[in-house]
Amino acid sequence: MNTMHAWVARSYGAPENVLKFEELPIPVPTGQQVLVKMIASSLNPIDLRMVQGYGSRLRKLVAKQEFPFVAGRDIVGEVVGLGPNATKFKIGDIVAGINDIKEIGGHAQYSAITETGLTKAPTNIPAHEVAAIPYVAMTTWSALVGKLKFDPEAAAGKHLFVHAGSGGVGSFTIQWAKSLGMKVSTTCGPSNIDWVKELGADVVVNYRDEDYRKIVSDVDFAYDTLGGDYEKATAALVKRGGGYVSIVHQLMPYTDNHGLILGALRVIGQIMRKKIGHGLAGRKYGWSIAQPNEVGIAHVMDKVAQGKIKPVIDKSLPISDIIAGYQHLETGRAKGKIILRWDTV
Repeated sequence: MNTMHAWVARSYGAPENVLKFEELPIPVPTGQQVLVKMIASSLNPIDLRMVQGYGSRLRKLVAKQEFPFVAGRDIVGEVVGLGPNATKFKIGDIVAGINDIKEIGGHAQYSAITETGLTKAPTNIPAHEVAAIPYVAMTTWSALVGKLKFDPEAAAGKHLFVHAGSGGVGSFTIQWAKSLGMKVSTTCGPSNIDWVKELGADVVVNYRDEDYRKIVSDVDFAYDTLGGDYEKATAALVKRGGGYVSIVHQLMPYTDNHGLILGALRVIGQIMRKKIGHGLAGRKYGWSIAQPNEVGIAHVMDKVAQGKIKPVIDKSLPISDIIAGYQHLETGRAKGKIILRWDTV
């Protein structure tokens, strides 16, 4: 068999309009890549936005080819092939991690993934459930460890604030931070308050009826998953010597709207101005994009294996129901992650 099934976009738009279940050639792993037969992937907001065209100019530059486009940053599957320089895994290993932006996504039956973005999947939970974790984990790792130079080994006793504690990123971050011995404050809607507390959050603010700015203060790290109008107020929660980081990044929108060169220059200028301003206030500042990280994914999956982090799954769907999954994601009401299983194909 030389072909595989995949959910493919050949233009940008609403998933129900542009995604088709097609056959594509099975990729050949090169260099340090391994060929992974997918067990499960997931849906993240970034997948929806990229199907709609978000970051298209930057992705085209990196991937060298705009279409066909296959989304899906979460990867959980079986290693069935090795590139010439791949040494980390053997055939038959079950692995988990995220792909690089230029690699075929997890919404395909097979993908050739750089081995440093993967680690062996924990064996204490079903493999498809693991798919709820890699992308949100590397989003958080890239933001806190990558941008703020956060040291997990020295985190105990520190105070972290994260917006949207019931979402995919927030629900992971609460568990991870508590596994490190941190104090965690967050926001969520009234229906999720008790559940978010069960995840481990110490302070939970009902954003409909309460103002987090009056309840939370003097945090060591503020992790902003909302951006926009929330940025200034969220950064103001951080005490001197701490740090603020946002995952609502301007690089892709700026390059989409202004072109690669002018867009990149505008982003650099804006980041530098904000870093200077926040530096004068005594705090670190950064924007972050999820990146594969060998140390990070191994660290997180070890926590999962120890039972300190559990997958938070809103829905588990067969890959054939991906459109329904996207439509649910668009409501903004997903409590945790939407899993896509390949076991029915």
